[in-house]
Amino acid sequence: MDQASLLRSFELEFRVAKNPALFESLLHRIFTLSSEIISITTFEEGLCLYANDAFFEVVGFRREDIIGRTFDLWANPSDRKELVLMLKERGTVRNFESDFLDEAGNIHHALLNLQCVEILGVQCILTVARDITKDRVQMKESLHIELLDDLRQALKSLPNLVFRLEKDENGMLVYTLSEGKIAEAMGLTTEAIYGRTVPELFPPEIYAVAEPHIRRALNGEHTEFEIEVGGVVLHKLMSPYYENDRIKGVVGAAIDITEKRKLETLLQRSEMSSVLGQLAAGAAHEIRNPLTAIKGFVQLAGELFDRSGNAKGREYIDMAMAELSRVNGLVTEMLWLRKPKEIRYEPVSVPKLLQEMVPLLHVEANIKSIQVLLHMEDVPDIMAKSDLLKQVVLNLCKNGIEAMNEGGSLHLSSWSAGGKVFVGIRDTGPGIPAELQGQLFTPFLTTKPTGNGLGLFICKQIVQDMNGDIQIESSPQGTAATLSFPAAPA
Repeated sequence: MDQASLLRSFELEFRVAKNPALFESLLHRIFTLSSEIISITTFEEGLCLYANDAFFEVVGFRREDIIGRTFDLWANPSDRKELVLMLKERGTVRNFESDFLDEAGNIHHALLNLQCVEILGVQCILTVARDITKDRVQMKESLHIELLDDLRQALKSLPNLVFRLEKDENGMLVYTLSEGKIAEAMGLTTEAIYGRTVPELFPPEIYAVAEPHIRRALNGEHTEFEIEVGGVVLHKLMSPYYENDRIKGVVGAAIDITEKRKLETLLQRSEMSSVLGQLAAGAAHEIRNPLTAIKGFVQLAGELFDRSGNAKGREYIDMAMAELSRVNGLVTEMLWLRKPKEIRYEPVSVPKLLQEMVPLLHVEANIKSIQVLLHMEDVPDIMAKSDLLKQVVLNLCKNGIEAMNEGGSLHLSSWSAGGKVFVGIRDTGPGIPAELQGQLFTPFLTTKPTGNGLGLFICKQIVQDMNGDIQIESSPQGTAATLSFPAAPA
């Protein structure tokens, strides 16, 4: 049959004779080829007149269970009532979302398009639906991933630390989350430590502090504590982490309180210095008056011993005068604590100042065969008071000389870096006992039999008044004091 004959025959059967077999074949193939779910039900009773193959594939029922029967697959029965009312008003409903149940009771989410049609004089509903369950799941998963990513980015931007520890399949408590600026600065982000335990990441002394609080959190308690990690003081909070109403781990947060602790320490030192200054000034004034009288009487007694030729008495007088001079020196240093600090500073050349001090140091150093060595760079001037800075350097050098045995060496150096000028005083003595190294600037703390314990304390006060800093490091190979000052403006 040629194409023209085929066209005439099709029009005759389809349009004129309205061949029912041809209609049924075409409609069945159209509906079957469609991936959408198609059904025709009576308007009032909901009797199913037709459903395509896609319908049965999705709902799981057999054809004989559906066709010619009234069925209700609605997960929410009120949806059908709402649709019937809408169809009565409009005749058509588009993009209506609803849930329906399959034979196994699983919920599917569908997008419905419905239209009123009349079949053999009976009002029916033609429903074309698309199962969007997978689309919805994918959308939820995508949204979940997006929310997780947003949450992770938010946590990373926090100035603090947020972490979570969970039990793995072996019951070990491991990190599954660690974010925030603190985590980033310390190299403890989730990427870096995921799946690792606290003992793996931190030394025993840190774990010993944290472990009791971790145990408390695992027991359902909320706890907080302070801990120092890598020079950073953290205030940590820990709480139990629940999953299905069971404790599965620990969640926590931490804030950096390093600066706060420094400020508190400075405030305490400032208050202590103020109180100490007031006590020292009062005590010094009370001591100086009788001290002057005692010194005068001792000198007078010395003259009497000289006249009588009593050599032993003279020896005792010299010893008494030496002790009185030491007491007077202590009183002078105590009074310095109450001196006004409104001092005008001027540019000072550190190399020049050190060179001027060498002759003063040689006198005492030569007695013990100690070498005084200079290592100086050309550095910028600093804003300081020359005589006060000399007092500091001289005190530190004297400490070093006194600490060394014969044949040692005292190294004085100067250098600059990062806009600061540094002065170094290093000796080759036996070092400071480890238990005292954290208390070096405490007033009246001394290891010298004849020391008063105010030297380093006053040195630090002088240096800080000049906007500088002083650090002391010690080992069995010797002690090094480092002064640092801002470079004077060019």
